Amino acid sequence: MTIFAVIATDKNEQKINKLNTLISSKYADNHLKLDDKSWLVFGAESIQPKGIFQDLFGDDTSISCLIVPFDAYWGVQSKAVWDWLKNKGL
Repeated sequence: MTIFAVIATDKNEQKINKLNTLISSKYADNHLKLDDKSWLVFGAESIQPKGIFQDLFGDDTSISCLIVPFDAYWGVQSKAVWDWLKNKGL
C-alpha cells in the first residue's frame, strides 16, 4: 500500500467540501485529514497519483487538487498524525 498526500488547491469551499466527502467515503478507513485542504490517503501499492484522482473523481475535472506520493516526512504535527503514519508502515 502507498500513502498519497491530497492537497486541495481550489478556492471554492463547496468543491473542497465535496472533495472531503469523496475522500471520506472512498477511503473510509484509509485516510487522515490534516486540515481543511489536505489529507493523507492509503491506496493500493500499485496505484499512482492518477489512479487516486480517478478513484475520487472519475472523469470530473472540476475540483483543483494536487496528489503526490508520500514516502518520507519530517515536521511538527500532532501525535495522531505520527501514529497514523506509523500504523500504515511509514
